[in-house]
Amino acid sequence: MPDLPVPTAARLARPRWLDPRFAAGLLLVLVSVVAGSRVVAAADDTVAVWAAGRGLAVGAPLDRSALVVAHVQLDGREPGYLAASVDPAGLVATRPLAAGELLAAAGVGKAQPRTVRAVSVDAEPSSASGLREGSVVDVYVVPDDAQRSSDQASTAGSDGLAPVLRSVPVRRVGDDGGRFSSSGTVSVTLDVPEGEVGGFLAAVPTGSVQLVEVPAGGAS
Repeated sequence: MPDLPVPTAARLARPRWLDPRFAAGLLLVLVSVVAGSRVVAAADDTVAVWAAGRGLAVGAPLDRSALVVAHVQLDGREPGYLAASVDPAGLVATRPLAAGELLAAAGVGKAQPRTVRAVSVDAEPSSASGLREGSVVDVYVVPDDAQRSSDQASTAGSDGLAPVLRSVPVRRVGDDGGRFSSSGTVSVTLDVPEGEVGGFLAAVPTGSVQLVEVPAGGAS
């Protein structure tokens, strides 16, 4: 009798879920899903609040033309900022605000707006360096016979020289596109409270105008 063929034993295939390549691919998918979820969750933590669109003086009306919406992440802390869902109509700044500064709820209130006037002055170039529209500055008029630098003006509180204006916003730096005037000074336009214009203009001819920038949040 001829020998009958012996059937070959079938090899059991390893389950696909035990394949290292499949497991690695599945792990990558899971990591991507988790990472994406965290990004979405982080985005959901941002809150829309109002920020100053330009430098604003005390008493400046906080209408929508003066403000921009900023999205900030709270990190679980009490924001203390004016939410963009709040209508700012009728509110005014109770302290000077630099351009881009978030509106703290404690820094706004209902009050009579204080009218400002645009006043252009020729300032010393070193003190105007780095200023731009929306910067907030203290203004010193240094007597001509004192021959003091802008650096000395910034520390002048200790030797008796006080600013003639405090925390006023810069409306423009330069005139007609030109940064420097023929006298070598820089033309800077300031938003001066109406009631302080006369005293400021009277002080300007007595010396050189020095501007000291007030950092955001540091105005008082």
